[in-house]
Amino acid sequence: MKNKLLLTSVLTLITLASPGSFAQGGFSSGQANASNQSSPVGFNGNIANTNTVKAASEARDDAYVTLTGNITEQIGHELYTFSDETGQIVVEIENEDWHGINVTTDTKLIVQGEVDQGWTTVKVEVDRIRVITQ
Repeated sequence: MKNKLLLTSVLTLITLASPGSFAQGGFSSGQANASNQSSPVGFNGNIANTNTVKAASEARDDAYVTLTGNITEQIGHELYTFSDETGQIVVEIENEDWHGINVTTDTKLIVQGEVDQGWTTVKVEVDRIRVITQ
């Protein structure tokens, strides 16, 4: 009985691991290619470029955004108000993500992170901060 179970398991794994049993995925530049499938999986180059506070506040949960603007105030532990010409949004910047950068309300920044859509609030969990030098 154990041998039969072992044999069945091995045959199942071989079948699953055979070429062509998995959907092809990965990067596609968007150019026509004979190997493209009719419904590709993976990255296909069609991503929204969310780069304003207004767009970020309306973006889906976990959308990756890049925002350019200023931090106008600290509103809590690791929570700040971030502003650009389209509005304000709360950003969460963990202490280790500052990497020694010191900023003021006049410092122009680029922040990148993921939108966190809560029940009643929206914030951006920042992964990267860069100072724009003039």
